[in-house]
Amino acid sequence: MAIRSLLKLLVAPAAVLALIGAAGPAQAAPGSPSFILTIHSGETVSGPILAQVTLTCQPPGGTHPHPQAACQALQSVGYDFSLLPPVQGRVCPDIFVPVTVEAKAPTGLKDLFVKTYPNRCFAALYTDDVFAF
Repeated sequence: MAIRSLLKLLVAPAAVLALIGAAGPAQAAPGSPSFILTIHSGETVSGPILAQVTLTCQPPGGTHPHPQAACQALQSVGYDFSLLPPVQGRVCPDIFVPVTVEAKAPTGLKDLFVKTYPNRCFAALYTDDVFAF
């Protein structure tokens, strides 16, 4: 009887801890789309880094400020950054402070997308806000 009571005392907290751990932050499933997104100053990827985030889809996460919207935009074009549509109804200033955006896969760090825009506003505008950070 005493052993049964002792087992109940040990098993109950372990079950609670397991449930707490299971309810933690969502982790990306192996093979889910993941990216390192970088905005460089200038017209090449060798320019200084102005901003860099991670983006993981399925489930949306990472350090991107709006992972759900960014993942949805990318999913709608089959994760082809070159097919991202511009944001409708937005106007950017005609100020030439070029930036180069870059999307890489975290494994192998292969460039998936590199493009130069007149400024950060245009970079966000013409990538459906995927590079709005």
